[in-house]
Amino acid sequence: MRWPIILLLGVLLLELALDGVAAENPSEKQKLIQLYDEYKTVLKDGLSDKSIPLAIEIYNLSRRIYGEKSKIHATAVFNLAQVQGHFTNYEEAASLYQQHLDILEHLETPEDEAYLFKIGLLAQTYRQAKELKKAVVWGKKALNMAKNLKLPPEKIAPYELDLGRTYYTTFGKGGMAARYFEKAYSHFVDAYGEDHIKVADALFWRAKVDFYYHDSEKAAEKFERVRIIFERELSNRHYLIWELYGLLVSAYVEMGDAEKATQRSIAAAEHRREGFDNEIVSLFKVAPEYPYSAQLKGIGGHVIVEFTITETGEVEGIKTIEGENTEIFEEAAHNVAAKFRYVPSLQNGKRVKTEGILHKITFEYRE
Repeated sequence: MRWPIILLLGVLLLELALDGVAAENPSEKQKLIQLYDEYKTVLKDGLSDKSIPLAIEIYNLSRRIYGEKSKIHATAVFNLAQVQGHFTNYEEAASLYQQHLDILEHLETPEDEAYLFKIGLLAQTYRQAKELKKAVVWGKKALNMAKNLKLPPEKIAPYELDLGRTYYTTFGKGGMAARYFEKAYSHFVDAYGEDHIKVADALFWRAKVDFYYHDSEKAAEKFERVRIIFERELSNRHYLIWELYGLLVSAYVEMGDAEKATQRSIAAAEHRREGFDNEIVSLFKVAPEYPYSAQLKGIGGHVIVEFTITETGEVEGIKTIEGENTEIFEEAAHNVAAKFRYVPSLQNGKRVKTEGILHKITFEYRE
């Protein structure tokens, strides 16, 4: 969920006061208004860690004063859901969004675009909470409502894209998901042209489907088109930039194009903060090959290797530190580590080697 949180409760409190709606306990009503003022201040000051306790207190007090099916409490529920989502408490957030929609239904709220937006939020949050069947159900409801409202195609497209993401996560990487991605992409292109962030978002997901089906050449071509737009529109350290570079490097490695894989590893360094001690960012890893001799013996083990990440993001100087059954697994561990790719570190604006990287490679025996 994107910050800042949508602030609605204060508006509703003001409306109720003007309409002459009185609480049974005026002092509690005043306390609710004060809590909401404090809540707004906390968010504006960026003290978001204090927002959950305040949102919970507002939730409990609004229910006690106005009742659990009231308009005031509905908005308190929505605010708490947003805060929980911001802190990745997705199960709790989904439950609260569901509660919010139940109240709106009780209040016979018109099913307009604002209502649709909240159904879409619930679908997204169920997906984030890994409740994928519910995410599909609510994603379909959102898409059908968007169509029933006769929204223009570019406003329907986000719900197609989101439902595609849910199918991608739930039932596999292609099929139904690909069809929704293609529809969203087509609608966005018609509305905005090829060079738009919404178009790039849909194209990104189409490329992921191509990559899943090992059509690396098609995937790389799409990812490169996405890269141009993402680098222009997103902040340097946006999580999608890192994911995109990882997928690009992986696609080029799968194609056997080591030169382009290295070029993209180097380019990724431009999107990290300077500093030798920055977190190591992986772009490409693969599972090790299980040695045939280990299969015959029915054993597993692990190898902890140490290596250096070069200025181009490749791995060199691999050596074994310790492990279990290393005499059997050491060669396979070194072979797979040599394939890894990382974002090079920066120091004083220049790419530098990063030494002493430790990595545990595990071999599990399965009958």
